[in-house]
Amino acid sequence: MITVVQQLAELGLDEVDLAEVVFNYCNGAFADFTSFRDSVRFVEDPHRRVGHMDFEGDWWYADDLASYYFDLENKGDILERELGRRVYVPEARGDGRGLAGWLKQLASG
Repeated sequence: MITVVQQLAELGLDEVDLAEVVFNYCNGAFADFTSFRDSVRFVEDPHRRVGHMDFEGDWWYADDLASYYFDLENKGDILERELGRRVYVPEARGDGRGLAGWLKQLASG
């Protein structure tokens, strides 16, 4: 499935700020746009997204297909170790409350 962000990038719309699109889509989950912009990264091949992650840095990951993408990069051990801490696996058809709760938990330390 192609995401809205991928579609905008493929159109080559230079005037579209992809970080701003994602920030606004998250509808208040992140309080500081500058901090969000500094920490978000867009990858050329989202199918290999786990392979682009810097596990030595400060990172968080939410994806209902996390197991698939971590296994694709032979990183299942990292998923298992960080599940619920740095990794959240939301319900594919959930309403977002679980993810919002996880983000609040992270923000409160």
